Amino acid sequence: SFTIDCSTTSVELATNAQMYETTSYDVIKIPYQYIPAFGATISNSTISQDDLWADTPTNIGFPFCFYDDTKTDILLGANSIITFEWDSNTSTFTPTPGDGSGFQIDTNLPSLGTGTGTFRNAIYEQAIYGVYHDINPTGLPASSITTRTQGVVGCRKFIAEWKDIPMFSDATRLYSGMIVLYETTNIIEVYIEEKRIDNNNISPWNDGNAIVGIQGDYVGPATNPANEYAVAPCRNGLDSNWEVTNEAWRFVPNGASRLTGVEWYIGTNTSGAPDATTNTYTATTAGTYTAISTYAKCDGSTVTLTDEVVITGGSKTWNGSVDNNWYIPNNWTPTGVPNSSDCVVVPATAVSNGNAPIADI
Repeated sequence: SFTIDCSTTSVELATNAQMYETTSYDVIKIPYQYIPAFGATISNSTISQDDLWADTPTNIGFPFCFYDDTKTDILLGANSIITFEWDSNTSTFTPTPGDGSGFQIDTNLPSLGTGTGTFRNAIYEQAIYGVYHDINPTGLPASSITTRTQGVVGCRKFIAEWKDIPMFSDATRLYSGMIVLYETTNIIEVYIEEKRIDNNNISPWNDGNAIVGIQGDYVGPATNPANEYAVAPCRNGLDSNWEVTNEAWRFVPNGASRLTGVEWYIGTNTSGAPDATTNTYTATTAGTYTAISTYAKCDGSTVTLTDEVVITGGSKTWNGSVDNNWYIPNNWTPTGVPNSSDCVVVPATAVSNGNAPIADI
């Protein structure tokens, strides 16, 4: 809340919940946290062997915008990857449910893999990599790779989780992490509880390569600015090998603003015409102010965010509605006798019911 008094006669309010198109992303390192299920239904993956895509896609639970295209389902991969793109043709490089996902990582993003089968260079378009590396869920419980959607409508999150998955060539070293998609904001987060390197980084399998990043369309070559991708610093495929615990990365859309309009209302009643339609509003009196911001979604629909700001008054204005006695509470607006912390305003007697205040000091 804010206060208006004799020294602060106005407060400039602004709508700061900006949301942006998903044409590009900022990558930000954030504190690690484990996100509990909070009672959400957890679905076990159908992946039970090494280097496979799940048998069927998984519904996200809400529309999610990725590189300016609305997605409703993902396909889960054994090696800590999800993709928004698949088909039923096993002879193409596009992922196929139930088919091999490959494991080789011998290049950086942006790029596109080649070949088919297990030994393909397994870099895909329309995918989130987090942490993408060769791990082996063979023989593990079905609950080792899971998905869930949780939260309230408008603020839901979809979580894909890999828990205690051994590295492919060193079962003593485990990987645990999550990929999180956020409704409305279209933010992506990667949480890394534990990521290790095979064989103490001595001639590690797959050269120890791993990726934390996202890729939309690959136009090619790698230097083409039209390529859609973002990678966490020092976390691309051919970067120096790394181990970490309790690390997290956030991919935040940073394209053009999705804001299409703002409405300000004095009070909490928003049924009538707004008092202003600008991004900022200057409040000069105490009270509640309501802002409604409207944003365009990439599927053509809109989403609105509503917030209220309470401004308190740090002053007392003489109204003289009872008599001229300073100590009568109803002689003041707001009601109450001023104290030493109040700013006191005494207007002309013409607007004070003809009563000038008298205080018996």
